[in-house]
Amino acid sequence: MAAAAAASSSALPLLLLLLLLPTLAAAANVTYDHRSLIIDGRRRLLISTSIHYPRSVPAMWPKLVAEAKEGGADCIETYVFWNGHEPAPGKYYFEDRFDLVQFAKVVKDAGLYLMLRIGPFVAAEWNFGGVPVWLHYVPGTVFRTNNEPFKRHMKSFTTYIVDMMKKERLFASQGGNIILSQIENEYGDSEQAYGAGGKPYAMWAASMALAQNTGVPWIMCQQYDAPDPVINTCNSFYCDQFQPNSPTKPKMWTENWPGCTMVEQILVALLGGRSLQLAMTMMHRLMNMADVYTDQSGGCVAFLANVDSDKDKVVTFRNRQYDLPAWSVSILPDCKNVVFNTAKVQSQTLMVDMVPERLQASKPHRWSIFREKTGNWGQKYFIQNGFVDHINTTKDSTDYLWYTTSFSVDRSYSSNGSHAFLNIDSQGHGVHVFLNNELIGSAFGNGSKSSFSLELPINLRTGKNELALLSMTVGLQNAGPFYEWVGAGLTRVNISGLRNGTIDLTSNNWVYKIGLEGEFYSLFKPDQGSNQLWIPQSEPPKNQPLTWYKVSVDVPQGDDPVGIDMQSMGKGLAWLNGNAIGRYWPRTSSMDNRCTPSCNYRGQFSPDKCRTGCGQPTQRWYHVPRSWFHPSGNTLVVFEEKGGDPTKITFSRRVVTSVCSFVSEHYPTINLESWERSTTNGGSAGAKVQLSCPKGKNISSIKFASFGNPSGTCRSYQQGSCHHPNSVSVVEKSCLSMNNCTVSLSNESFGKDLCPGVTKTLAIEADCS
Repeated sequence: MAAAAAASSSALPLLLLLLLLPTLAAAANVTYDHRSLIIDGRRRLLISTSIHYPRSVPAMWPKLVAEAKEGGADCIETYVFWNGHEPAPGKYYFEDRFDLVQFAKVVKDAGLYLMLRIGPFVAAEWNFGGVPVWLHYVPGTVFRTNNEPFKRHMKSFTTYIVDMMKKERLFASQGGNIILSQIENEYGDSEQAYGAGGKPYAMWAASMALAQNTGVPWIMCQQYDAPDPVINTCNSFYCDQFQPNSPTKPKMWTENWPGCTMVEQILVALLGGRSLQLAMTMMHRLMNMADVYTDQSGGCVAFLANVDSDKDKVVTFRNRQYDLPAWSVSILPDCKNVVFNTAKVQSQTLMVDMVPERLQASKPHRWSIFREKTGNWGQKYFIQNGFVDHINTTKDSTDYLWYTTSFSVDRSYSSNGSHAFLNIDSQGHGVHVFLNNELIGSAFGNGSKSSFSLELPINLRTGKNELALLSMTVGLQNAGPFYEWVGAGLTRVNISGLRNGTIDLTSNNWVYKIGLEGEFYSLFKPDQGSNQLWIPQSEPPKNQPLTWYKVSVDVPQGDDPVGIDMQSMGKGLAWLNGNAIGRYWPRTSSMDNRCTPSCNYRGQFSPDKCRTGCGQPTQRWYHVPRSWFHPSGNTLVVFEEKGGDPTKITFSRRVVTSVCSFVSEHYPTINLESWERSTTNGGSAGAKVQLSCPKGKNISSIKFASFGNPSGTCRSYQQGSCHHPNSVSVVEKSCLSMNNCTVSLSNESFGKDLCPGVTKTLAIEADCS
């Protein structure tokens, strides 16, 4: 989320109006002061959402942007991904998923602003932090410091992007929608690690950006020494204590990391600037408080907070009583009426299921396979004593690097009949071990530590033994000081437990082969019908390592989003019609990851809070854009490293199957878009439940309904001690066969109050079909 301060002492009643009515001028003058961004002389509160264009496909962009707008956003932010746009020095690519101009125009056509985070280092959990791998091998280059080769290439790319946007007249100063640009990303936390080169680089980056003359402000995230007029901004779970480094700059929260409580999100959206700090400080005091803002015309806005993480409170404010659930904030735009409470959100919950469909054969000969050779499979290889670094060897042209050697033992190699052991150390990220052409084991690092060690009991044969180790990367380091120097690959291999001692293979002659044979022959491309490497099979082999599978499939029915379910497979790569679905790896999470049976939003965020899925695959479904499917004759290609059952691969449609709502009669009922009119016309109406199925679907059944004091969460609601017996029939009368419906929490709807004194709640679960 990006939020620019907009609490103006002269325009408090317009806060929500400004949020809800974004407009794009023919040409905009974008400036700022200590309180807010100012667009054409008008203070603007901006709610931004992040859509990274290459993480989807162009056919998806209009809907994604429209959904962001519908959700309340008036600005889209995106990084610019250098290594996607400049795959080789001076060779640029702006097609398909990397068509940045098209994406910017989609955002503009939707009437939304755009924040262009050029970086060009972006981190973003993106390979190599977005910096091209080839730049690491330009002599003398060190990333993100006062280094001339890096700065030269960084300036060249930044200028190329800016000039492209200028040519298309996309900056607000030209009548476009780009209102902010970003240089670098979160460098302040790493600056000291770069020593004497850190600060000069940061100052150079800011100066270089300003010299681009975009006509809009530049920002630097987490850059505590950003020089004027560059705005330094906050990226964090919490930004309440953040202060800009100059009294002339507004307070901006450019990344609201997952886990932030709704309290902070609402306060940062509605207050901003100096008021944001006051409100956030209020949130972390251990008492109930009101933060009140007034202007000379009598306008008033209040925020009531209960920071107790366990107990609900009733507070008196201006001679009125207000119910404040634990760890919540109520917003009173007129200091009287509650229009929002962070613990009383009335929006419905959509329940999504992955509905499987078998792979439908388009051709009689359904499957074809190709089996990789272990170790050296072709002529272009090299031999070296000892180990080479994996990344320096492949330069990220492939995930795979074969390390192959041989050694001999005599028939008396074993000591007292015990096993010999193969011991491997690696910098990462993974390895499959083949001894005499048989897969005998695998090992991997993890997200926090890529290096690992492996000890395997092995059976050797008398005489010569062949050892082939398939080293793998799963994406390169993307952040941290000097991250480009983090290596991968083997560092030690030996065999212990032998009668004559340990055989150290580390300094052996090793044969190195980059990549896979199937990659070399481009077996994943769609024009491989006549390739003789493919062998037709009526049934594909199962649990077979190093195997390529090809199958012809039809399009899944409907227009729901599609995922491919790879739970039956081990680890590998997948393509549809030549488009890379990506790596798959349904690795099972630990049962000891401290999952919780239910989630309590109260209290400060912690990484261990509300964990789910322990003992389940960390990944299972992989998105396949519908635009990649042809009407018929689609080709799915899978490369499996370890072994799995390809006959159990399915497409699954992501389908909204039910909707739920849980609303109590004390929930705020004033329409946010018309709260002034609602309060002027005599106060608020009673609480209501509003349900809506997706377009093209209707409510087909009511699975649960209870008016009284039900409890639980969607799909696990339970009746309480108070329950109106006609709950289901009342809801059915209003909702069955409707796309959307409204049910009032009132005696007029449900009849006589059966439980006087009990605060009534209506819980509903309805099926959509």
